[in-house]
Amino acid sequence: GRAAPAGPRLPGVGPCGKVPSFARRMGAIPKTQLRSSRSEADPVGANRGRAGFLLERFVRLVDALNEGVGRVFAWFTLGCVLVTFAVVVMRYVLETGFIWMTDLYVWLHALVFVVGAGYTFKHGGHVRVDILYTGLSARRRAWIDIFGTLVFLMPWLTVLAVYSAKPILDAWEILEPSANQGGMPGLFVMKTALWVFCALVGLQGLALMARSVLVLRGREEFAPSGSH
Repeated sequence: GRAAPAGPRLPGVGPCGKVPSFARRMGAIPKTQLRSSRSEADPVGANRGRAGFLLERFVRLVDALNEGVGRVFAWFTLGCVLVTFAVVVMRYVLETGFIWMTDLYVWLHALVFVVGAGYTFKHGGHVRVDILYTGLSARRRAWIDIFGTLVFLMPWLTVLAVYSAKPILDAWEILEPSANQGGMPGLFVMKTALWVFCALVGLQGLALMARSVLVLRGREEFAPSGSH
């Protein structure tokens, strides 16, 4: 029998979707057609490339989000210092004071830690007991990060978010103020910071998993710079 005739090919494209080097040098094939021919020749590789691009984009977006939030809320530390200084001067020099100012520096201090937790996570600043992790290869650390995020971090954040729902919603229902007489209004907003904590730390945990997958795919430049 006669062999079946070959299907149509792009000009300058050889069998199996291969492009001769002289055709690439001479610009005989438009870039869009070249990408199309490569994708058709290796659809699995093209899908992997798209998946890798999406993982990289997700990591960069989450990192940028927590970096920005962390840098903004870092200024609350300065506010905490200034308010504390004012409270001390008013109490011991002017012999007066306001309860709401005491609430204010305590709340500012709390927001730095709670809302800035995702930023700290991104930079590997949380305390951990490390026996073997730093001595392992990048691939083994990636597997540990995936396991730890799935088994420990995400369930814990889910429990925290679920069990804090009732007090947060109850506080919003009555617009709960400070428990101190003459204290700050808006305690319900402070309680809501717990959900912000869960969201930002959860996103950074997912970004850590995405980094780990990229490392397992051979992109070791995405390995976390600090010990998470």
